[in-house]
Amino acid sequence: MSRKVEKNREFLVFHTSWYGNHFPDFAFNEEENYVFIRKQLLEPNHPVAQTGATYRVINNWDANGLLFDNTERENGWRKFSFTELVWIECLVELRKLGVPVATLKKLRDNLFIFYPEKGPVFDPRELAFFITRVIQKDDIMLIADAEGRGNFCLAGDYEASQIVQPLPASYVIVSLNTVYARMRRRPDLARKNTHLFPISEKELE
Repeated sequence: MSRKVEKNREFLVFHTSWYGNHFPDFAFNEEENYVFIRKQLLEPNHPVAQTGATYRVINNWDANGLLFDNTERENGWRKFSFTELVWIECLVELRKLGVPVATLKKLRDNLFIFYPEKGPVFDPRELAFFITRVIQKDDIMLIADAEGRGNFCLAGDYEASQIVQPLPASYVIVSLNTVYARMRRRPDLARKNTHLFPISEKELE
């Protein structure tokens, strides 16, 4: 396993080799199917009414730098990609857990700002990639600590990383499966996957 560390970015959980095998194709492959999926997830086509938060909250979070770098507007209001809608739902969950806005700003920067040689770049493709893994029924979680460090990861990677390097004493976990299920009004999609354990459907009842 290799730990993903970039300038000014620190991930809490190790990614196993599946990440390196799949993420580059999602992010950079120019074949038609990959381009189509990225377009569906990353183009800002959704109005503020679909965010799951009030207009006042959205304005507040926008002013505090919690949302994506996005200048798309419709009648003066921001438009959102599906990936940003998922991020907003994550923010809603984190605020319910009492995470301060200042910590969420640090988390947002840690999750989405990358530092290539030419300077910082905002890039939401990693979250979009993990959304595709939720759709494919992998268990995906967002993990964040009190310092605003965090990352999205496979549940199995989270469990494995605890053996190698346990997380800090205080951290929170948001299930992307639960967030996605709520957005799609499909409670069944939030069910914990069982691909790590060979149990039968009868045992699941």
